[in-house]
Amino acid sequence: MDNKKSPTGQGQGVYSGSEQYKGTEFSYYKAPVKNTIPYKNVSLADCHKVIKSDKYKPVTETLRSLTDKAEKAAYKAQNFDYITASGTFTKRANTALIQHSNLFCADLDHVGDTEAIGRLKQCVQSIIEPALMFVSPSGDGLKIIFAVDTSQASHADYFTAFENFFLRLLQNEKELQKGLDKKGIDEKCKDVSRATFLCYDPDCYLSEAPTVCGVDFVKKYTKQIQQEQTAPPIPTEGEIIERATMWANENYPFADGSRNQHITQLCGMLNRSGLPEASALQHCLTYVCDGFTDTEIAATVKSIYNNTELHGKNPLKVAEPTPPMPVDGFPTFIQELIAECSFVYGTHADLWAMAFFAATASAIGQSVILKTKYENPPLFWLAVVGASGVGKTEPLSMAFKQIQEIDYIAFQQHQRAVQEYIAASKQPRAKGQPKPEPPPPASQFIQTDITPEALAQSMGANPRGISIIRDELIGWISDFGRYGKSAEESNALSMWSQATYKVTRKNGENEFITNPCANIFGGIQPSRLPELAKNGRAVNGFLPRFCFVFPDKIEAPMYNKNRLSEDFTNRYRQYIKHLLAIP
Repeated sequence: MDNKKSPTGQGQGVYSGSEQYKGTEFSYYKAPVKNTIPYKNVSLADCHKVIKSDKYKPVTETLRSLTDKAEKAAYKAQNFDYITASGTFTKRANTALIQHSNLFCADLDHVGDTEAIGRLKQCVQSIIEPALMFVSPSGDGLKIIFAVDTSQASHADYFTAFENFFLRLLQNEKELQKGLDKKGIDEKCKDVSRATFLCYDPDCYLSEAPTVCGVDFVKKYTKQIQQEQTAPPIPTEGEIIERATMWANENYPFADGSRNQHITQLCGMLNRSGLPEASALQHCLTYVCDGFTDTEIAATVKSIYNNTELHGKNPLKVAEPTPPMPVDGFPTFIQELIAECSFVYGTHADLWAMAFFAATASAIGQSVILKTKYENPPLFWLAVVGASGVGKTEPLSMAFKQIQEIDYIAFQQHQRAVQEYIAASKQPRAKGQPKPEPPPPASQFIQTDITPEALAQSMGANPRGISIIRDELIGWISDFGRYGKSAEESNALSMWSQATYKVTRKNGENEFITNPCANIFGGIQPSRLPELAKNGRAVNGFLPRFCFVFPDKIEAPMYNKNRLSEDFTNRYRQYIKHLLAIP
């Protein structure tokens, strides 16, 4: 493909593209979407022709007549052919890319009616001339394919730039905010193998000379958003009230005998934070109760706000949003799996990233050691912070399922060996015949509730390494000292550093593990974080050993009918099997 810049366009980041973009080929797939093997390669011109024709008119009209979301999704997946506009593939997977097409498809959902879609088209074309545009199968969205130059920036770079481009467009074009999703383009557009369904649109637009977006375009729309994010966020009135109320509740509880003190301290905080007096009064009047009248509260608020010199002197600072857990270091397949699981289960992607990270570390164990001036296996203490019900357990359960199955098989084999040993012990022996040897402990990768002796025994039976997994890490902390003065906490500190792990048995014998490897994985509720730091654990090195995964705005998932495909499940099993096969 010839992507020559025009002489006047060099260095501008966008330049007039050749008509040859219309002939650029990418993969085309027959329905249903579960079919991941390409049928043939097609071009933009081919797509333009078939979209304007009546080929997809019946299925498009049927889809738009449906009202149930689940039924519409199922119908679309079953009946629409699709393309991977960003390249040719051996199969639809990021890892199966043959060649990038230098095209990027922006998928915009819920734009609105025909008028809104037309407005969005005009706005986009006034800035960047797209290669192809057509209305999505649902009828209220828009598919826009742009020409890009992947010799200057990666597909992921263009995703970030176009995401920011549409976010800026939303902010500038107030009319578009009425319908278009606030997030802008669909986040799955970052996948080079993103599927784009073909449908009927008699007004499908094909450009004769699309704008070609290059590195300067990426820099402009990446740098712009970064600069905006560096500005300190301004808290809303609701955030000020929430933070001030939490502080007052913790330090001056609202109770008989201290109600006026609570309102005084709360109102003082609201005044210093810069909340308007009217808003403070409105909130404080919610405390009216028997013996505590609105007149008293209003007088207190008025008295506090008379201190005008203190108003806004100590504004609340809103914490910067926590960035998502980086996953670029994972194999491409695991990155895809994280995104797919987050979509299917409706839970935060960070929970899945942490779970697959933990399972990867457990499966590798001490079979691989990073050697610099130190020697480190993949040994981690990871804690997922989130309220009950947000979906912390499911990711760990799925990520460790295969390892759990291996543990169960080893347990069954050990049970049979124990039974054989018991039976052999009961058999009469000839004089001088030695007693049968008891079977060695079962090799287990995963432990939950375990005594110090059993922990040492487990690490001795599996020198590759073990993982202690607890739904609630506070339960693990609470177990310290449950079995007597066993110095479990100090042993745990040493275990993380891979110092010799020593346990004295009741019979006086000692258990020594000279190279322990024990990962700790689990969840904890935000309100219980202070317990993790109690008894000196914040300063003795215990707390800093943990890596905390604490996503912003993590919410309980809603039920949906999505299912994880067997292809993902089978490939993940092969992934774990491969890691466990490392000698």
